[in-house]
Amino acid sequence: MRLLVTPSDSPLRGIVPGPIDSAAATYALVIAALAEGCESVLEGRGVPELGIALALRSLGVAIESMTDQAGRRHGFRIRGTGLSGMRAPGRELDAGRSPAAMASLAAIGASLPFATCLIGDPDVMRRVMAPIARVLRMRGGTIEGQPVLEEVTGAGRPRAGKMGPPFALGPSDIPLSPLNYELGETEAWPDMRDLAKATALLSGIDAEGATQLFERIVSHDVLERMLTAAGAPIQSLGPMLELEGPVRLRGLCGPLPADANFSAAILGAALQRPGSHVGVRRLPTRPTALGWLEALADAGARLNVEAKHDALGLPAADVTLSSGLARGLALGGERAHRVGVSIPVLASLAARAPRGAHSQLFDLPTFGDFDPRALQSLLERFGASCTVQSEGLVVGGIVVGGIGQEFSQEIHIDCRGDADLALAALMLAVGTPRSTTIDGLGDLVDSFPRIAATFRALGVDVVVLDASRTSEATATETL
Repeated sequence: MRLLVTPSDSPLRGIVPGPIDSAAATYALVIAALAEGCESVLEGRGVPELGIALALRSLGVAIESMTDQAGRRHGFRIRGTGLSGMRAPGRELDAGRSPAAMASLAAIGASLPFATCLIGDPDVMRRVMAPIARVLRMRGGTIEGQPVLEEVTGAGRPRAGKMGPPFALGPSDIPLSPLNYELGETEAWPDMRDLAKATALLSGIDAEGATQLFERIVSHDVLERMLTAAGAPIQSLGPMLELEGPVRLRGLCGPLPADANFSAAILGAALQRPGSHVGVRRLPTRPTALGWLEALADAGARLNVEAKHDALGLPAADVTLSSGLARGLALGGERAHRVGVSIPVLASLAARAPRGAHSQLFDLPTFGDFDPRALQSLLERFGASCTVQSEGLVVGGIVVGGIGQEFSQEIHIDCRGDADLALAALMLAVGTPRSTTIDGLGDLVDSFPRIAATFRALGVDVVVLDASRTSEATATETL
């Protein structure tokens, strides 16, 4: 699939629901499943396909998709079984491409009294399963994957490196043991720390004794907030987080959390056209995800923030943006570690600062698969400057509607499966006077199924095309 954006100079107008955070929705379904004897109702317009739902159903959890008269899903109704009520599945537990589902199903499978088998996208699992397995083994859980042979220069023969699917889990005849774990000691990237944290907390629900986590840098707190809302006695003292198990959870009821990254891209679209007025309902406002919004406010963007009641323990607000940036963005230090959005989306926000203004995006948490050169190439295609430095990025602003002059026809961007890069390209294409085709979307449309409809509701002419329907006679650059 690919996105086609047709140019327009009309201001964007409208207020739209915040797109659902698929990782947070995955954790919410797991918490609801572990709430023995309780009914949970999780609401959300435009809920993406969640592989975790099929896996939990195969374990005996009753999950009903709620739909409207047109057959569109707007939430889930779950009857929790707890671990004690789960049954042996007749097939593998498939986590798909979701790291959150991989951590959740591994934590559940290692705690069950019968054996299960975890599968998923091999490339994703090879990247993320190491911290998940490390946490479970430290508390006595059984998890064994298949060795992946890696070529080692000068070694003379391949050797076993990372572990891949399928992963054999359990069985566990006794509760998992207490855990004392320092996050960041062995995990190279922030997303790995988040997965280790999620695995530790979810496996600690039915473990005997305390799960103690030490964080040098505060990580995402979505799961711990939802667990607290479900009755888990999580204590926090400075860098220490503690959960005393076993815990009897209660059900969750309310709207599913919105995705901060998608919400930022929607508001960022308003920066692309002068005079726009765009809003997002129930945008996440937890402190660990607010750095980008604070940076926008400091750079002169006119924002109106109306706080809403917590959704499943997560603070949210209706946020509208009604003017562009007066100067460049500035991120560094503590704020950079709670930026809350991907680096491509953040840099694309910075690219709409006034021409001549430079945004300094330093000390940003880096991810294992982030390619700064690809981002630099994307920004330059749309007329922005980008300098990659050891401490971060310096992004130069462009005139709204500006574009590199070497292309006078349609632009074709191939993002090579990088969903964050594709989202950034969509933002920039909104203010460009050329038709733009964005290919290599990765799982962007799966994670944000209403992406085209949402942007069209604001006044963007964007459609999702099958690759065979798009002309190949376009200026092409692979990022």
